[in-house]
Amino acid sequence: MKFFLPHTNDDQQAEIVYQGIKRYASRATGLAIADQKIFKIAFAHREREYQAEVGRVEEVSGEIIVAILESDMFMICTANRGIVRGRPIMVEKGKVHTIEYFGEREITTLCFENLSSFHDIRHFISTRSGGASCSPFNSLNLGLHVGDENQAVLENRSRLFSALEIPLDCLTAARQVHGSTVTRVSQSMRGRGSSDYAEALEATDAMITDEAGICLMIVVADCVPIIVYAPSRRVVGIAHAGWRGTVAGIALNLVAAFKENYSCSPDDLVVGIGPSIGQCCYGVGEDVLQGLNSVLGSRSGQVAQTSAGGTRVDLREANRLLLIGTGVREDRIELFDICTCCRSDQFFSVRHQQGNTGRFGAGVMLKK
Repeated sequence: MKFFLPHTNDDQQAEIVYQGIKRYASRATGLAIADQKIFKIAFAHREREYQAEVGRVEEVSGEIIVAILESDMFMICTANRGIVRGRPIMVEKGKVHTIEYFGEREITTLCFENLSSFHDIRHFISTRSGGASCSPFNSLNLGLHVGDENQAVLENRSRLFSALEIPLDCLTAARQVHGSTVTRVSQSMRGRGSSDYAEALEATDAMITDEAGICLMIVVADCVPIIVYAPSRRVVGIAHAGWRGTVAGIALNLVAAFKENYSCSPDDLVVGIGPSIGQCCYGVGEDVLQGLNSVLGSRSGQVAQTSAGGTRVDLREANRLLLIGTGVREDRIELFDICTCCRSDQFFSVRHQQGNTGRFGAGVMLKK
């Protein structure tokens, strides 16, 4: 069924079209669609970005779209692509909710606004929707090392990279060990770990490259994913920062690798810090607190909160402070304030699942 909205300011005519799409959406989804409050949803398909306000029909790039909110679900109804459904991960002003398609399945990814302004790179943070894995790895588990069926993980990686329109053999991954090693990735390493965990880069928690066509990817489930780009030198990097890696200085070492290998100034770096366990859910012991004190010094008080219930720390903020301390500009760091433990419906969380779960990914690549 197709809809056509002529170029008009006629609110009555627009309402007729909206009601038609709403009826179509109700039949297609089996839900009773109710008008809801207005808020913006931004989404993208194959590098075309759209914005829609819930409850309004809009014409975007020649395509008629309407966003409908039902409870905590949203649906994007388009004239050409039918229905897309999912749960909003965020509705904060300025944040981008990216939706990619794989046939009838939905592959949902996030991207950073600051990094999205550079058209010579691709980056993403995946969620757990749209995959083939069964519980407790349901469903888009990207980790080959967590006990999931290998074929399911490879299918998940194939679906994600197909949706992103990145060849799977571009994927380069590491065997992460919660350390502080940064590996400079060359073309000869391209594809390491894409389909075989044994071939992944050994004992590495951060990667960096100036080679186009290499997609650096780390996998996480509560740890902090960090994506970095140096636009003046066209260098990308990525890091996996759990509490051990944070204390060991993985963020510091990544910035140092940009400088030592490519002469990148810290104030040129653009950084995205992705979803991870939040301070709300991350109770820690004395060993973690002492480690953070050793690396942050007096700034550790900004990331630790102690009460009668114990001490909770903010790993995202710890890494943000460490990056700022190296000379990275504060206004060039974007941070997703999403707790993976609270939002275990959207992200894998070791703490929420008590250790037995999958991994979501963060990736970055220079375009050819």
